[in-house]
Amino acid sequence: MHMKEYVISGLLLLSISSASWANGSGLLESQGYSCVIMEVYFLMDTGSLDGGLEGGDYRKGKTFIIDRGTGRAIGAIKNYSDDYGDFQPTVLDRGDGTQYFKALTLYGINFPAVELLVVQEFAESKQKPFMFTQNGQVTTGVCENI
Repeated sequence: MHMKEYVISGLLLLSISSASWANGSGLLESQGYSCVIMEVYFLMDTGSLDGGLEGGDYRKGKTFIIDRGTGRAIGAIKNYSDDYGDFQPTVLDRGDGTQYFKALTLYGINFPAVELLVVQEFAESKQKPFMFTQNGQVTTGVCENI
């Protein structure tokens, strides 16, 4: 082996060992979620949620991806905007064995809107339940770590 090959091999081993211990447990933490929408509910005048209204059915079965680092969701759910200002989600908690992943997005100044996306990271199953709330609409479904 030449010196260059030793250096490349050493750097490769160092990067692999660093990555595998990145979160302190010896296991790599997921970088995001792949999610499927199962239900869409709307807040009614009575204070209850109704999932039987037309308008939410078109989203059932649709998919989206969440980046756990930035909190950005893209696909059937999009929780950021570059169109009318730079409105990006803030990751409040990346989630773990006892906490939800939580991303909050605030839009606008004069007429603010709030979106909250949570994923039950601590669910024991491979499928992690999620909930997304936006302007009186609640969307639920399941996500998998990717």
